[in-house]
Amino acid sequence: MPLIQPLDDRKIIADENLSIEDGAIAGPEFHANRCCPIGVRIDVPYKDLTAKEKEIVLHGKRAKYAVDFHTSTGRVFSTENTLYENAYDAVYESLKSVKSDRAMAKVNSFFHFSTCPTCHGTRLNPALLTQTVGGQNIAAVSNLTLGALEDWVRATKADLPDEMQQMATILFKNLLETLQPLLELGLDYLTLSRNGNTLSTGELQRIQLARTLRTATTGVLYVLDEPSVGLHPDNVEGLIHIFRQLVAQGNSLVVVDHEVNIISQADWRLKLGQKLGAKGNK
Repeated sequence: MPLIQPLDDRKIIADENLSIEDGAIAGPEFHANRCCPIGVRIDVPYKDLTAKEKEIVLHGKRAKYAVDFHTSTGRVFSTENTLYENAYDAVYESLKSVKSDRAMAKVNSFFHFSTCPTCHGTRLNPALLTQTVGGQNIAAVSNLTLGALEDWVRATKADLPDEMQQMATILFKNLLETLQPLLELGLDYLTLSRNGNTLSTGELQRIQLARTLRTATTGVLYVLDEPSVGLHPDNVEGLIHIFRQLVAQGNSLVVVDHEVNIISQADWRLKLGQKLGAKGNK
């Protein structure tokens, strides 16, 4: 897991040869006019600003000032309580309101990321990493693929004393029952440490299917949009098996898909589009 380091001035300043009013500051939501009443020149190259002016731009106090805003038509709008937000604060505020992957990538470009030298990216107290089960610590197990967990379970049980076998059997039974539908859906390559925001739509949909199966719902209508996208042909049968289990629990499924094997297993097939069926669109 990367660690966010302090913002880098070199990433905040787009071009020190430009003035602030011409775009020297690359950070989001930074307003040049708001620098004027607090003693920062906006019409000279950033590199020619004094150390005090640069400090105000990057770390100046968050406060309200009277500001005159000049428009492209020459008009001036005066305000008495305009908030000054320095370049660093502007980036952090943008981070709080980001709503899309594209916007997040833009904000992230101002940060420097590196791996924590203490926990080495595990986000765990290093003391915990000295404790092992089945020859591996919790961080190593989290990085195992789902497909490798069964081997780890066997190795762990073989390593435990007799008095812990019954407890281990109960715990691992629950783990393996949760794991099985994920493996049937071809997700054996995922790891426990994988961030949810890196999963594709198809992967998320299949994980939700597996979770739904475990909750044993009944009387629910599920609408699935091409769940076979990204699925290896060898795992299509596993997906169909999950469908059958959901139906057996008393649920209904509407599946939109182009996979022939999935279509062939449907109780009812509905074709949409031009010239389909006896009364299709002409």
